[in-house]
Amino acid sequence: MTKRKIILISWLLLFFATIALFVYAGDVKRSKICKGIKVEIVGQKKYVFVNEEQIKGIIAANGGRVGYVTDSIDLKKLEQVLYADVWVKKADLYFDNNQVLQVRIAESDPIARIFTDQGNTFYIDSSAKKLPVNSKVSARVPVFTSFPEAGNVEADTLLIKDIQRLSSFINSDTFWTAMIAQINIVNKNQFEFVPVVGNHMIAIGTADSIENKFNRLYSFYQQVWVAKGLDKYKKIDVQYNGQVVATLRDSANRNDAVFGIPVRIDTVSLADTISNKNIPARQAQPKTGAANKKNAATQAQERKKPPPAGAAKQDKHATTNRNTNK
Repeated sequence: MTKRKIILISWLLLFFATIALFVYAGDVKRSKICKGIKVEIVGQKKYVFVNEEQIKGIIAANGGRVGYVTDSIDLKKLEQVLYADVWVKKADLYFDNNQVLQVRIAESDPIARIFTDQGNTFYIDSSAKKLPVNSKVSARVPVFTSFPEAGNVEADTLLIKDIQRLSSFINSDTFWTAMIAQINIVNKNQFEFVPVVGNHMIAIGTADSIENKFNRLYSFYQQVWVAKGLDKYKKIDVQYNGQVVATLRDSANRNDAVFGIPVRIDTVSLADTISNKNIPARQAQPKTGAANKKNAATQAQERKKPPPAGAAKQDKHATTNRNTNK
């Protein structure tokens, strides 16, 4: 046998060995079976709207079971089925080296609960997607009332966006989260809320310039709460740029016939800080650590500070606007 024939035979043997190896590898792969299913749910752990048993049930009903050949389990189909659940924000499925099906679920996190004017209710998430209410789980999120159920689709979409914006701001700050009991929708696209502490209503108007409005309200609380208390006011309006309008509760102590009109606290007197001249804009307090455990009353007391020097004198000579036009 010549050297050339030996080389040719060697190459042929190598070729057939390679083919046999590929066939064997394919058979081994096809013979691999699913040895387990592991589900991981990512989201706000305190709100579990989908659980491990539900996810495994959906997977099993659509051909994903322990003991099945891995190639027979359609992962793409399973992902699509899981996405059909509104509480599933994202789904990733894959087999690890031990043939265990790894299922990673990102759960939709509600940021607000909405009650319609016809008595129905639903949640929305951070992307403004509507989510159904689960009778077994209730999320502690801002509550909005009087949503117009039979309204214009375009207007309702804009209103949902405003609710999303307002809820995100409130959820980012422990003080306002604890302070606000519920938010009412008025005049189709404006908001007012009932505070946990005090017996008054807060009007904030539209969802524009939310941070500035709440900074003015916070500055008003800092000054008036200590100096005068809030029981004398029945409504506090922060929707006007650069000012706070406080409506007095009882007109019996005034001889002025137009007492019932809003009393404006202007920027040259007590509301000097409201125009951000003396107090910088308040920074939102993240919802972490012990801050989560403080209730609204405790937080409000901690935020009471003595009025600055000369504040009482300024207040005494403050100009009261008795013009009926705001």
